[in-house]
Amino acid sequence: MHYYLIKVKGISLPFWHKPTGRTAPFSEHVRAWLGYSAVILGVVVLVSIFVDRDPGPAPQLLPSSPFFGSKHGPGGLGIVPTFPIMWTHGMNRFVAIAFKLEPDIWGTIIGIVLMTAALVVIPLVDRGTAEPRNWDEALSLRRRGWAFTAMALFWVILIIGTVTNIVSPTG
Repeated sequence: MHYYLIKVKGISLPFWHKPTGRTAPFSEHVRAWLGYSAVILGVVVLVSIFVDRDPGPAPQLLPSSPFFGSKHGPGGLGIVPTFPIMWTHGMNRFVAIAFKLEPDIWGTIIGIVLMTAALVVIPLVDRGTAEPRNWDEALSLRRRGWAFTAMALFWVILIIGTVTNIVSPTG
């Protein structure tokens, strides 16, 4: 996507930065990504080495697990996912409650497919031919309305899943 935005759309800097006319090969962008990724991964590895955490409960299919043998898995016992993936549990609950779709995993599948499609379609429906030069061009609904709609779809799905996870009963 980034390659497409730089090479096809000509977008490389936010419009509030003054264009300098400087060009660079795409490999320079990749080199910067790899450098930042190495730093971030290094920090994560160091934290994982020096910050001690217990491994948590055993997987539910092992006899030593506190969830072993529960009829509806951990969700039936009131266990819900932690923050990073809570929206998936909320989407599962949402489709089970709103559409009576079983098994409820369809909520996660539908959510992931729609969110991925929204992210992939954004640069394709953005009708800007060059990078915007001001806020009016950047926020033009006539030129970027479908891209904003795709962004809104992404966020609506994420918010529906998160809110449903918070307010719906567990399970």
